[in-house]
Amino acid sequence: MKKQLNLTFFMVLLFSLSLVFGLSVSFNQYQEKKRIRSAIVEMSKEVENYYLSMNLDVSFVEFFADSSYRVTVVSSDSSEVTDAYQILDNDVISNQEFKEVGAFVTRYDQMLDEDYIYYVSILPDNNYLRIGYSLEAYQSDQNNYILGMLFLLLVIILTGYLLTSKWVKRIFEPMDTLICDIDYLKVNQSFFKIPLTNQDELDELILRINHMSHDIEDSTHGLSQQKELLDILLNHSNQGVLIFSSDQEVVLQNRLFDFKELNELISQNLGRVIDHHLVETFQLSNGNQVYQIRMASVTNKNLVRNRGKNGVLVLIEDITNKVILEKNKRDFFANASHELRSPLTSIRGEAELILYDMVTDSEKQELASKIIKQAGSMDNLLTDMLLLSKLENRPQEIKQPVQLDVLLNEVFDDFMIQIKEKSISIEKDISHAVLLGNPTDFRSLFKNLIENAIKYNQINGSITVQLTQKRQFIEFVIKDTGIGISRQHQERVFERFYQVNKHRNQVNYGTGLGLSIVKHIVQQYHGQIEVDSELNKGTKFTITFSAVL
Repeated sequence: MKKQLNLTFFMVLLFSLSLVFGLSVSFNQYQEKKRIRSAIVEMSKEVENYYLSMNLDVSFVEFFADSSYRVTVVSSDSSEVTDAYQILDNDVISNQEFKEVGAFVTRYDQMLDEDYIYYVSILPDNNYLRIGYSLEAYQSDQNNYILGMLFLLLVIILTGYLLTSKWVKRIFEPMDTLICDIDYLKVNQSFFKIPLTNQDELDELILRINHMSHDIEDSTHGLSQQKELLDILLNHSNQGVLIFSSDQEVVLQNRLFDFKELNELISQNLGRVIDHHLVETFQLSNGNQVYQIRMASVTNKNLVRNRGKNGVLVLIEDITNKVILEKNKRDFFANASHELRSPLTSIRGEAELILYDMVTDSEKQELASKIIKQAGSMDNLLTDMLLLSKLENRPQEIKQPVQLDVLLNEVFDDFMIQIKEKSISIEKDISHAVLLGNPTDFRSLFKNLIENAIKYNQINGSITVQLTQKRQFIEFVIKDTGIGISRQHQERVFERFYQVNKHRNQVNYGTGLGLSIVKHIVQQYHGQIEVDSELNKGTKFTITFSAVL
């Protein structure tokens, strides 16, 4: 309250003095402008009389060259201009003051680089007489006046604030004593009767505080019960926590769980757990989310509201990601088994034909060649599977600068035979680019993308490659003129073993893991990958990495 009173007084004082300050400055400005305008009018009359005494000779203005007033005579047709400051402006008649004859015009004079107030009158020979006065001195005087007033205002405010603080402190001395007594009550946490002060207003407050102190002591036991419930909540704050009373009402719940989502599903099992004092664990699905629910009977007198039955503690864990991971693992092993079984079946059949001499010598050579290709396919599959597993489970490793442009050209050199076999034209735009990482990762990334661009390209097709390093990022783009990917399959091309056309992959001996490896590498380096493809026209992959080393 002391701060509030001090602040209120300070605001009132500040407002009052600001009002006086504003009025004083405005009045001073008004008087000063009035004085300047009167002086200009008097000067105009004096100059006009002098002009008449000189028989209308405009050369008289030269006598005012050292005057604080700028005297200018302009002929009625504005063909001649005579200025005391010898500053000639051929277009002077277009200035605002000549449009408002007999009025005061304040404007910035570009010739003099100052603010001037001008007054124009018409001489007896119909020529124009202009009297100008620089406002620089006026503005300087006004600034000095304002600074003086501000200093006076600051002194008054500080003096008033100090006097008010002293006055408020004296008034609140009994209140400060009361606050000390209340602090004592707070520290000792026991009933303490505050003595009266013989001041009616404060004594009434003290009596109420004494009654409240007694009530607080009575409420201590209730607070300890609430603390027990809060401890249960805090001890399980990493999960969704619900505590139900025996009549199935929510007593506590933490912020990690929105009970509305699973209200119906959990309520179906509450009665059984309460009645039979059970501990149950089960899973519930709610849309795309999967939850693991653990419900346990809890004995606490604060929860017993219905014929002595226990309450229920419910722990909810969102295991959606865990379920998806397990499903991906099952799918991975199922797909891996299938991908390995197919070439093994072929190898076994072809080997039996050779073993039992059921084919000719030339056919044996052909079958042996097929076996070698099938073995190579299995080797590629196992290599990709091991690489993918390594990417997913690799610990943090020391990175080194990798020259991506050099590495990219090396990978292209490795595929020159395949490129020439399909007569594919290569268009490169490769700039120097360096990124911290593992060279093996980027070699694998380039290898899989280039291999796909060759494998699924057409005869006499083309491949366009761009590698650009800018200040903030590195961009790698590879575009081919191959068979393309339909839009419905583009979102899934990075899934493991996902094949847009299984027959196509069998022909080209694809493992179905190449693009999955590429995506994992991009994610490993916090990059982004985009695919843009049109069926039977080609595919474009764009990869972006942060260029910060």
